[in-house]
Amino acid sequence: MNSPGILALSIYKPSDGTTYQLDGSKIAVDSEGYICERNIIDTAKGTERKKNAKHTFEIRHSDSSFQSTFLADSDAGNRSWNLVIAELDGFVLWYEDSNVNCTIEEAYIDPSNEGFPYVIRMTSYGSAIARGTNLLYAYNKTQGFASAWQDSDSNNIPDGYSVSPGASTTFSLPNCTLNAGSASFVAINLSVTFPLSGVNLTLSINMTDLSSDPEINMRIRNYAGSTLSENISAVSMGINSTSLITNSNSYSILFQPIRTGTNGADDISTGNYPAVYLNSRTTNGTNQDK
Repeated sequence: MNSPGILALSIYKPSDGTTYQLDGSKIAVDSEGYICERNIIDTAKGTERKKNAKHTFEIRHSDSSFQSTFLADSDAGNRSWNLVIAELDGFVLWYEDSNVNCTIEEAYIDPSNEGFPYVIRMTSYGSAIARGTNLLYAYNKTQGFASAWQDSDSNNIPDGYSVSPGASTTFSLPNCTLNAGSASFVAINLSVTFPLSGVNLTLSINMTDLSSDPEINMRIRNYAGSTLSENISAVSMGINSTSLITNSNSYSILFQPIRTGTNGADDISTGNYPAVYLNSRTTNGTNQDK
């Protein structure tokens, strides 16, 4: 088992989708991994407040191919890179353009490297970085939302989501209701940039009211937006899920926790607290803010 518990990570360029993936088995067990430090300052009234957050990522690894291929990229020394991590119990999304410092520390310099001579370091004070056991929580935090499942602007659409044309929604915590109207195959949609292959993801939701043809869907896409794989599943009352292992060349994932309307006849479905976890874990139908 690796500590800091990294299954896999990808360093990638949002500008063109170039991705370099590193397997967790090649990362030293004593690497620090991702750390967020909150900077606290004293106020004139004797209280404390958070000033900003310092995000750091540091690992030692043994993958010489990763090291040489990344350093050969023309943007290796530029502030061009984002980072996604699948950990043993969740995810880190680093959506801040950052420098990646790749160095070599030979054994005679650092006797403790134990065959892991390559070091990757990243630092940022940006706000679009978050960790969560629920991928949807981590994503919404990077977008400035406080919760994985809320409607902070009272527009009847869950924060971070969009609604397919022709459909309408109502939102009353914890329930979101999707009305297909006269349209077909409509959904509430959330797209997450996640360029990692070989990761087993499960999307789940607690359904509390059903139309005649409700579904749940997860669609993996490449950088151009083409579908690589998709899993559409019929749902029933209670907790429902669908799973996929991310493909080679994956870049983003479209999640549709509520999808309905194949009859195009005002089909209505209601659900709450969707979540995306690793390895077949599902929502328990309660707040998923973690």
